Amino acid sequence: MHKVLQKAADVLRNHRREEVSIVSHMDADGIAAASILSKALDREDVSHTVTCIKLDQLPDIAPAGLAILSDLGSGQLNHLSHIKSPIIILDHHPPLDYHLPNAIHVNPTLHNYDGSSEISGAGVSYLFAKTLTAENVDLSPIAIVGACGDMQDFGKLTGLNREILNDGESTGLLSHQDDLLLYGRYTRPLFKSLQYFSDPYIPGITGDEQACKALLETLNIKGKDAQWVTLSHLSFEEKRILASELVKRSLRYAPPDLGKYIPQMIIGESYSLPHEEAASPLRDCTEFATCLNACGRRGRAEVGIEVAKGNRGIYYEMLVTLLQEHRQAIAKALEIMAHKPVTVMKSLQIIDASGVPDNIVGTVAMMLLGQNGVNPYLPLMVYTPSDKDSDILKVSVRCSRLLLYRKIHLGKAIRKAASLSEGEGGGHAPACGAYIPEHRLEYFMNQFAALVFAQVQP
Repeated sequence: MHKVLQKAADVLRNHRREEVSIVSHMDADGIAAASILSKALDREDVSHTVTCIKLDQLPDIAPAGLAILSDLGSGQLNHLSHIKSPIIILDHHPPLDYHLPNAIHVNPTLHNYDGSSEISGAGVSYLFAKTLTAENVDLSPIAIVGACGDMQDFGKLTGLNREILNDGESTGLLSHQDDLLLYGRYTRPLFKSLQYFSDPYIPGITGDEQACKALLETLNIKGKDAQWVTLSHLSFEEKRILASELVKRSLRYAPPDLGKYIPQMIIGESYSLPHEEAASPLRDCTEFATCLNACGRRGRAEVGIEVAKGNRGIYYEMLVTLLQEHRQAIAKALEIMAHKPVTVMKSLQIIDASGVPDNIVGTVAMMLLGQNGVNPYLPLMVYTPSDKDSDILKVSVRCSRLLLYRKIHLGKAIRKAASLSEGEGGGHAPACGAYIPEHRLEYFMNQFAALVFAQVQP
């Protein structure tokens, strides 16, 4: 892969006097990737613009000069033939078998790496930046933020992500530690972290605030103020006691064949940026990713890019506001979904998510697992009209990462099912999406369910 990275770097250098267009995905990984590229081009004194888009907007882009596509492009090569200027694609999604003569295609999948687990779009952008100059090693923390945003920190970072982590730790800008895998280690009251912990599902705890408070009381985990103690305040022994209880409770509900994997979903590596303030949502890489995702979902990706580039002040204040708005939008969406019926098929459960904005429907799907009668151990499909075209449905599918041990790969299934249904889709093993014509929905659902069922057969 080094050769194609070097070739891509040479193409950039040959066009450094032109205006370069960076086009990236509008999720956390895409925004992290865009910020890495923008910072690297700043250092090369290359004038550039940055745009973060939804995948269905890719056919509409019209760069005048060199275009650098990050965290997208590989699965949409057929939509790029209208671009006549040079293209550098820095992606980690499964690529189409489609040739673009004007494109340099950098994708670890083409070099025997697993793009679903071993490197993110931000990671590929980081490797490109590092090829430009070793000075860009200090951008490695944002690559890890991107990996966490794409849920590649399952248990621990592996493959190329591990090498990037090592780069970050060598600079002192990154650290990792074994911990309970609860969200909000530094910023969220512990009972809230427990309440929203859903993968694996913990019966009697997930989604129940009062039960979470009672559990901490029973285990005598109080801290100086039980209302505000965070995971980071706990001693090693308190964490051990809590982890043991969570594993025990989770095992009661987990499928028998998957129970042995429960401990490594509750205890694993966490990744931190030690130079960020202790109570900042940027301290923990997963929380940082949530902040970037919020910026993208609220249509202000540029705010996340500036913060990730190290420009704080007013940008940080705006980011905090966008994060609050994002959470409010999700809360409103969950209220809408609370009374929706669940259709259960042999290998899939489905909810009509009409009324939920298409840019947060995937996040909502993940949060619904284990809630409102939704089976936490069966893939969940939700769909809502596309913001761009109401005759097109945005479909999102999510599943517990525990199901990956059954060799489920939702991204592969949805890509094939969508292609058979006059649509387009793709993604990773536990999370994927598609755009499907409304009149093909039933056919698509049946095709997808059959493909997922086939994946789990012995």
